Amino acid sequence: MVGKKYSFRFFLGLFLVALAASMWTSCANVGVVEGGPRDTIAPKVVTAVPSNESTNFTASGFTLFFDEFLQQGNLSNDVQVSPPLKNKIKAGVRGRVVDVEWTDTLFENTTYLFQFGDGLKDLNEGNIQRKFIYVFSTGDYIDSLTLSGKIRDVLTGDPQGDWIVGLYPWGGAIGDSALLTQKPFYYTYSDKTGAFLFRYLKPGKYRLLAFDDENGNFKYDADLEEAAFLSLPVNPLDEEDMFALASYAPRPSVRRLDQRMVHPQAIRFVFNSPLDSLFYRLIYPQNRLGQTVFSTERDTAFVWFSEPIDSLKMIVTLGEKQDTLKFKPRPNQKFDAKLKSLVGAIWHPNSNFQLRASMPIRNVDESRIHIVADSVKIPVDSTSVSSAVFLDLFFKRPNEGKYELRFLPETVEYIDGTTNKDTLVMNFEVLPKDEYGKLILSIQPPSNDSLIFYLKKEKEIIHRALITDTTEIVIPFAVPGAYKMELLVDRNANGIWDPGNVLMNVQPEVFVVNPQEVQIKANWDIEYTWKDINLPEEGTVLEETQFEERPVEIEEKD
Repeated sequence: MVGKKYSFRFFLGLFLVALAASMWTSCANVGVVEGGPRDTIAPKVVTAVPSNESTNFTASGFTLFFDEFLQQGNLSNDVQVSPPLKNKIKAGVRGRVVDVEWTDTLFENTTYLFQFGDGLKDLNEGNIQRKFIYVFSTGDYIDSLTLSGKIRDVLTGDPQGDWIVGLYPWGGAIGDSALLTQKPFYYTYSDKTGAFLFRYLKPGKYRLLAFDDENGNFKYDADLEEAAFLSLPVNPLDEEDMFALASYAPRPSVRRLDQRMVHPQAIRFVFNSPLDSLFYRLIYPQNRLGQTVFSTERDTAFVWFSEPIDSLKMIVTLGEKQDTLKFKPRPNQKFDAKLKSLVGAIWHPNSNFQLRASMPIRNVDESRIHIVADSVKIPVDSTSVSSAVFLDLFFKRPNEGKYELRFLPETVEYIDGTTNKDTLVMNFEVLPKDEYGKLILSIQPPSNDSLIFYLKKEKEIIHRALITDTTEIVIPFAVPGAYKMELLVDRNANGIWDPGNVLMNVQPEVFVVNPQEVQIKANWDIEYTWKDINLPEEGTVLEETQFEERPVEIEEKD
């Protein structure tokens, strides 16, 4: 009986425990908040002691009270003071309270600004309060000048948000190292539209520099970070208009990533960015001339020699750096010779029929090249090799239809004496001429600047031309579709776009983009006139109207 009584009590106890747990869970669920919007609001200052914007300030610190708890962090490193103090600030978080103290003796009649970078974060979501500025003056008034502007990418027009925008005392000298070694005297952040605003400024000459502080060190790293700047000093006392800054990505210093002998007659170099030219000098073997062939992106270079080399020693120069390199062929090396058509599936009338080889071409047997359609052969009149690897075919353009291009075995002989062993077959199509339109474009430049015109279809450059005076461009067989017109202001006349250089006080070259697209229609002649083109003046930054519409006179003729 004892065992049965104990068993009854045991199970009764289990039942009561389970019942209590169920009731507890049920009651607890009533108070649980499920879902709901995520907190995206940054913490706000409720009050400050001494009060913000105080004058005749004599304290050695201040305290801020917030509306919510803050994260603990190394706030002393986040606080930035303008003008800078000599000794390090001491700052800390106590729940909803922030204490800031210093030991420096403050200057008389001076306005001080305290900004907190990314240091003010709420406890739960990490929302950052960047807009708050604690400001006071040791004199009778607070400096109240402002300065504003907007940052846009010089190539795309996209706004640059969340950038540091800094003001530095104007040193006057080009190459002022303060931009690289010092934090800004005043700073603010750009918003998502690229706009920025300085407040509480005092009169004076400043250098304005904005940069994307990727490494968070609050200093401009010229080789790594995108930037935008003003060439001339600014004085907030004299400025009323917004500044429009043109941002650019720096051109990285070219570095060699890899080098190896990939063929008994070829050395391959791989670089981190495109290279204009490759400079080298052979130590041995002597009296050997090499042909340099670049990849399409120009970040890979092959040096080909006319004969096999057992061993090679050379000096390669990149900028001011020289390296001595040695090479030997590797056993069982394989380097396939390939020939690729650059025409694509459709051969348009405005282009040559061009192919590219994977190694330099020594000789072409034109008699072994056949162009066939419905068993009808079209003879090749001539061929031409340029830049060692580009092969152009010249023959009478066939009528509309589908064609097959055949390279019979041993048509192409390469630099190493090998030839194509198999028949190479490439297919292409010729469209009827009435499926194309004709574009007649007149460009009226406003100045004698060196301008380069680009006509683009999507991202492909269809036509490129140097513009020095009123120029007429005629494209007789234009593929129907939408085209964009751009002008590069090529100030140094080197034929390519160049980024800016803060230390050399050189602005990036700008593109003037016409937002109105050219619409090409099949079997239509389209005449466009682009005039009233606004170009930025020499030594100035991007104009605000750069990415706004400009008038284009349009005439269409059937």
